[in-house]
Amino acid sequence: MKLEEVEKYIIHRFENEWNPAYEYHNLKHTMDVANSSENIAILEGISVRDTILLKTAAYLHDIGILVQYKEHEKYSVFVAQEILGDFEYTPLDIELVSGLIFSTKMPQVRGSNLQQIICDADLDYLGRVDYFEISSNLRKEWSNLFNQDYTDIQWYMSQKKFLTEHVFLTSSSRKIRNEGKAQNIAKVQALIDNLI
Repeated sequence: MKLEEVEKYIIHRFENEWNPAYEYHNLKHTMDVANSSENIAILEGISVRDTILLKTAAYLHDIGILVQYKEHEKYSVFVAQEILGDFEYTPLDIELVSGLIFSTKMPQVRGSNLQQIICDADLDYLGRVDYFEISSNLRKEWSNLFNQDYTDIQWYMSQKKFLTEHVFLTSSSRKIRNEGKAQNIAKVQALIDNLI
């Protein structure tokens, strides 16, 4: 499995085809999910081989957005199935990677341990200090693409709902991110209180 070649492929595609309206779904997000996947995999004691498959799926999980925004996971799987054989992935590897990509579709559902890891990696920022920067990028993206211009109160209320309903699936993510997520919920609530 040529993971570095997959990474180069993804970087090339994003650098040449990325739509600037995608303020959230971009190369930075893809690389963040790949790094978070690897970090969580280490904490979860995942094998080197499975970590490579996990990171492969993380690199590819949003590549379909370059084709179509809605249901982009389906197009990401098409890309994975088209290219991974050239990078020495077996049919079984490609099937596993495809399942990992599909598992990132919202709403997330509890699946295999590897599926739980990639789902947690995709939303790792919810429990981090850069949460507000990243969620602001999502707000801009939705405004750019769907003319969804939220007022501040609407946005923070929707974010509070999402944060409070979200559950990290792996014990490792709960351990390292739940406290930060609780702090972000409190900060969002303070912003709401100031606007009411």
